[in-house]
Amino acid sequence: MKLFSVQQIREIENKAAELGMSHQRMMENAGSAAAGFIRKNMDIRKKRIAVLCGNGNNGGDGFVVARKLFENDGEVTVILADGLPRTETATENLIAVRERDIPIVDYAGEPGKAVLHIKTADVIVDALYGIGFHGRAEGSAGQIIETVNRLKVPVFAVDMPSGGDCNTGAVEGACIRADYTLTFIGHKTGQVIFPAAEYVGDRILCDIGLPEEAYENMDYEAILIDFETVRSYFPKRQHNTNKGDYGKALIVAGSYGMAGAAAIAARASVLSGAGLTVCALPKSIDPLVASGLYEPVYRPLAETMDGILSNYTGSMLEDELQKADACLFGPGLGRSGEIAVLLHRLIERSEKPLVIDADGINAAAENIDIWKRKKASVILTPHPGEMARLTGLTIEEVQANRLKLAGDFACEHGVTVVLKGAGTVIALPDGKRYINTTGNPGMATGGTGDMLSGMMVSFLAQGMDTEHAAVAAVYLHGLAGDMAAQRCSQHSLTPTEMLNELPGVFLKTEH
Repeated sequence: MKLFSVQQIREIENKAAELGMSHQRMMENAGSAAAGFIRKNMDIRKKRIAVLCGNGNNGGDGFVVARKLFENDGEVTVILADGLPRTETATENLIAVRERDIPIVDYAGEPGKAVLHIKTADVIVDALYGIGFHGRAEGSAGQIIETVNRLKVPVFAVDMPSGGDCNTGAVEGACIRADYTLTFIGHKTGQVIFPAAEYVGDRILCDIGLPEEAYENMDYEAILIDFETVRSYFPKRQHNTNKGDYGKALIVAGSYGMAGAAAIAARASVLSGAGLTVCALPKSIDPLVASGLYEPVYRPLAETMDGILSNYTGSMLEDELQKADACLFGPGLGRSGEIAVLLHRLIERSEKPLVIDADGINAAAENIDIWKRKKASVILTPHPGEMARLTGLTIEEVQANRLKLAGDFACEHGVTVVLKGAGTVIALPDGKRYINTTGNPGMATGGTGDMLSGMMVSFLAQGMDTEHAAVAAVYLHGLAGDMAAQRCSQHSLTPTEMLNELPGVFLKTEH
């Protein structure tokens, strides 16, 4: 599913206007479609409906909604949050509301009366701010939003919950918490990026009758990952095959005290279908990992006094990489100059795709230009803190514009970036970007990232390209988390419980 920026939506609107569809007709169709959805999903007859209208075109959409609901026996009151409309098309629709004697209350002139109508409403329609809003909802609009959010009635947002940024997903102040967001023309990036995504509720794309030609050759910001797309990445396995047909994944992971990272990544690789998983790890933790996980092949390697892989293992790792189809480097390796030396050596000499995670990313952050010397594709899987170290920004700055930041970094350094978190962003070096929809807060616990990177290297080893491996791993990893949470709760969710769900996840891809 394509996601559009506000500017791209405006371009589609203008193209539709050039093709003969007036902005007045678009507003009429949008308001009619929104009202139609509300009527279809609830009986509005004799229901008290407060339609909250700002002074822009979103308010104009609200006037159309108010008129249509009134014409179908809703007891409608229009609340003007910021006075009279500023645009001609919205003004025309306010006139149409007045001609039907629909009650109108100006919040500025009669705040008490306006609040009473809001508090006693059975249904709220939010048409305060449109998709062009950014910043903080203040003044009368901010007060109205806070009042609405204290109510326990159905709330329908027109195009975007007021207070949320439709480009970045930022929420700087009060924001309408909608049950449904009725959007038009196309889905917008800010509707699926957190924190705004938490306020959207169910996102419904309403058809407003734009000609198909209006969408031709139009750019989009990102793609929202869906199950059917991911399932198409997994062809049916043929009977006449052997383990060599499904690739060899090399995992370089673990250190003293971090044996679990290696175990989780290796088990994820095995369960994700790699023909053979080879786990290279410090020799001191080899017995611990191998005694609990039998399927991988183990390569115990020399280590430092601190239990971290020694840089003297570089030639052995190169030999293993020559025999592998893809390599994961980083989970639980620890932070030291030894790890940085090993990473640089692999990047400079490897012709196999690499997944760099966790301490591998921390080592890379010390020499950000290392990517210029890579010979193969690289996937980086940072969480916000690691992304902050890679870019020199604060975590808050990273989180404020995840989609753009990941995209810019990927293009500048020629790598694929998987910026983890709620609504994980996948950015490719060619500018293409994805946003994930699976996953839940229970996955915010140690080890889930090791599982993700293990799945990713497994898919690469099986022959998926970088794009498909990253997208599939992120989506299915989140799906495993969702399935595990349904069984054991978000509070008790662990990587082990998620790993136990992977067979069920892959059953879904096979049917």
